[in-house]
Amino acid sequence: MIQRDIIQQQIEQLGRALGKIITGFLGLKSQGKVALGFEIANKQFNQALDIDIDQLLKMDKALLTDYLKDKHFTSSHLAEIAEYVEVLGDHQSDNAAKTNAFGTALNLMELANEQSDVFDMNRQFKLKAIEQKLKDLS
Repeated sequence: MIQRDIIQQQIEQLGRALGKIITGFLGLKSQGKVALGFEIANKQFNQALDIDIDQLLKMDKALLTDYLKDKHFTSSHLAEIAEYVEVLGDHQSDNAAKTNAFGTALNLMELANEQSDVFDMNRQFKLKAIEQKLKDLS
């Protein structure tokens, strides 16, 4: 029981840290400071959550699964990270970088689906939107 409480507390801390990172990024993005927002958010992902966004972008789905399995992310956490990576892809200048980011976002969203016991329409819409972005690039 104590072990479960500790894990639950860690999951809640992850959610708060993730929310803080995303909120900070969105604030800078709304001010037109997108590049600075990505730079700061990527550093915070690394420092607060031990996630290297640049490394995530180099991983296929199997490597992502292994990389994230011990981090206690919920399906909601994975979906939020996927949405961040999708926005990162939207702001890439070349198609290869866009394709890479969208592919990673798609893999993260699929992992969120696989991890969840609940069917989420918003997540399904996001999956389709990311798939369409990938299709538009090919």
